[in-house]
Amino acid sequence: MSRNRFCEIKKYIHLANNEGINVNDKAAKVRPFIDSINQGLVQFGVFSKDLSGDEQMVPYFGKHSAKMFMRNKPVKFGYKFWILASTQGFPYKIDLYCGKETNKTKTNKTKTGTVGASVIFNLLTVVENPKAHTITFDNFFTDYDLLKGLADKGFAATGTVRENRMKGAILPKSRSMKKKIVARRTTEFCSTGSIVACCWKDNKPVYCMSNYLGVTPTEKKRRYSQQEKKHIHIECPQMIASYNKTIGELICVTDSSVHTDQP
Repeated sequence: MSRNRFCEIKKYIHLANNEGINVNDKAAKVRPFIDSINQGLVQFGVFSKDLSGDEQMVPYFGKHSAKMFMRNKPVKFGYKFWILASTQGFPYKIDLYCGKETNKTKTNKTKTGTVGASVIFNLLTVVENPKAHTITFDNFFTDYDLLKGLADKGFAATGTVRENRMKGAILPKSRSMKKKIVARRTTEFCSTGSIVACCWKDNKPVYCMSNYLGVTPTEKKRRYSQQEKKHIHIECPQMIASYNKTIGELICVTDSSVHTDQP
């Protein structure tokens, strides 16, 4: 087949019916295709125990209003997808981020607190048995109301959290911990009901929240000490160790796939 013939055929490939298209949806041209993919992803159910909610970039260098630039991502230009995946990298639901939200999404944001929280609740709609899974996410999504809402629905969740999203948790501020001489491995925590917030001093303060894990039992982590000029073992809280294990496995899978796909 010649190139011109291929381009001619490609012009007539459509993934949506233009007569019934939603003009407010930037992804309307591919929305039926995305829905079809999501149906196929869960045809055997959500069979992994450990799940993660995250974002993933799909490379694209053309012109489109949904195209984004993500400075800290391996793929910097393209479409951003919200993804619910297992630690082995198998996706169960994807959703294209289109920037400014519709009225329906704005309502979800009002109920759940933040955009990140509404994204997590939307991704988890494919999970039929919440108690059979754990969900992990980073500080873009995590806040107290999200963890409380997930606990009410039966989901066990853990995530790193920003200092201004802990809803009154009395923990040391990162600025004060940097100014003071605070020993590495120092851990502070507080709890409200089933929600536990923790601050752990590694190279810098790390804040984490969970609705099913606590600080103990701790785990030994290998770190390099600048003062002693050698590797040492320090105590790491249970929730942070669990977070690092889950997210670390997923990052390894996604990074390897990015490098494999690149020429």
